[in-house]
Amino acid sequence: RTMIMSNEEVYFANLEDEELVDALRGKIDKYYDYLDTSGLYAVWARSYLAYYGGDLNSQTNIFESSKLTKNGKAGQITKVKINNYRNLVKHAITLATANKTSLTCVAMNTDQKSAAQTILGDSLLDYYLTTNKVGSQLRMAVEYGCLTGEGWIHAPWEPKKGNIHDVDDKKQPVYEGDLDVTYHAPLDVVRETSLKSPEFPWLMLRKEVNK
Repeated sequence: RTMIMSNEEVYFANLEDEELVDALRGKIDKYYDYLDTSGLYAVWARSYLAYYGGDLNSQTNIFESSKLTKNGKAGQITKVKINNYRNLVKHAITLATANKTSLTCVAMNTDQKSAAQTILGDSLLDYYLTTNKVGSQLRMAVEYGCLTGEGWIHAPWEPKKGNIHDVDDKKQPVYEGDLDVTYHAPLDVVRETSLKSPEFPWLMLRKEVNK
């Protein structure tokens, strides 16, 4: 006797071709519908509007605080909008990122080889946080966190980054590979919205790439 499972019983990531695309589109639509109906999108939009100098009581240009306006019966009064919200957010970002991010490798074993690996790991962390501009990506993620309540860092291994160190059998270059670190707003990170904890079983990332 053979049992045929429907698509609802199959984990969506195990689907293929058009079925997989349809499942992904469904989850993306569900996520953005949730942001709209829950009011989160409206809150984030108002936060961005205020951060870039817009007027929350009208639909004017978001850069309204960058210009002077006239008032009074004869236009004798010059008005300027002070963006206190942006000033407060910038201070919060500065306080959060004032100290250099410090990560330390800890060996699970006490042998000499493990101790040597922790030294190498500390050097790599220091390299990525300084010369590889990861620190600036973290700062932007903090900025998103201050504006929307969450900021994301994506750091996958990209095999086609770095210098060419070899050529394969098909005469194609083989690269050293490197981390590809990018920062993202919550609108870029599609996830399950019914969970009560941040331990997500899956995430979908919206990211601009060069075709």
